[in-house]
Amino acid sequence: MTLKEFLENNYGGKHVRIYFDGRATVSGTTRQVLAYVKREQLDKPIKQIAPVNDEMVDVVI
Repeated sequence: MTLKEFLENNYGGKHVRIYFDGRATVSGTTRQVLAYVKREQLDKPIKQIAPVNDEMVDVVI
């Protein structure tokens, strides 16, 4: 599953923090993240998903 598919279909409307190359690159609502993240990163497969709390999840690509 790609980052874009995950954000649009499985985790819409909540807060996410995206890690790329071992560091957090962006965090915010799914809408903010989709607007900010580069197209190449949206098409990358997800390596790991870790829930932080009821409102937020960490995603490693």
